Amino acid sequence: MRSIVRLVLLAACVTAGLALPAALADPSNKTAAVTDNPPTPCRTQKKRDLLGFCPGMTVADVNAPLMTKGCTPYKAAGEQHLPCVVEDDGELGLLFSEHLSPPVLFQVHYHFKSGIYAEKMVERISKEFGARPLSSPTEIKVNIAGTMGRPVRVPILGTTAIATGGRVTDWDLGQGLRLMLDMDAGILGARDNTSYDLTLSSEKIRDKDMAVSAAEQEAKRAKARVNLNPKF
Repeated sequence: MRSIVRLVLLAACVTAGLALPAALADPSNKTAAVTDNPPTPCRTQKKRDLLGFCPGMTVADVNAPLMTKGCTPYKAAGEQHLPCVVEDDGELGLLFSEHLSPPVLFQVHYHFKSGIYAEKMVERISKEFGARPLSSPTEIKVNIAGTMGRPVRVPILGTTAIATGGRVTDWDLGQGLRLMLDMDAGILGARDNTSYDLTLSSEKIRDKDMAVSAAEQEAKRAKARVNLNPKF
């Protein structure tokens, strides 16, 4: 059954306590992609990073802070790393673009556990990032209730199971940046052991990566159509 979706590169961790994790306090061709990559939005007046990582960073940009946290640096953007436990025993996931040159970070994912209840967590995150959640207080309450257990039909088994976890709310941070909070407090909704996933993603970089990919595929199809009647 579905719990909160885990991104690649993540590993198990346990974080206890009632405090917010310390880190939160704080295209038609590849040539065009080299110069047109969206600039890194980290260096702004408002917080636009998770644990010091933000969309737009290159592999070299990412490796420096990774090593300061005792994590294995990347040799290439597509590498899959061993689990890296970071701030407050949380787990960090980084996803790079696949078709831009050079590859750039487009999504940062942070998984942690905390005793802070979801509504208070939303308030803390909103304050840290200087942004309002896209969901209303009423919608947030409904979303939270929906994460604590709902019946899901299992066709193969012909039974109904209880699924937990889901989206609490999103934030639009501007410049194509979106922040997303998911939670899973389990069926009983244990406040002292709530699992959270905070994801910072650049829709601008994702869309550009998809556009370059589409252009590459079209170029391959065009090349295949060049010689439709070869002579032997």
